[in-house]
Amino acid sequence: MAELNQYFNEALKGNYKKALKKVERVEVAANNKQAQEFKSYIKAYCYKCKDELENYEEERSAINDEDYLSKLESME
Repeated sequence: MAELNQYFNEALKGNYKKALKKVERVEVAANNKQAQEFKSYIKAYCYKCKDELENYEEERSAINDEDYLSKLESME
């Protein structure tokens, strides 16, 4: 999770391409649902910011956490 947090901070700075590249490399255990959802949230966030809506929708569909979903929906 700490590694994912670092990459999310990159995304918050506007470095979406860099954050996506690094997040893709992170291996998350199949039984770690929290980390899997956070990884999908970071990717969805980056895609939405880059206006890659097809990729955004794909990642968004992998998220069940209501907090993450509401944050994505409140973005403009």
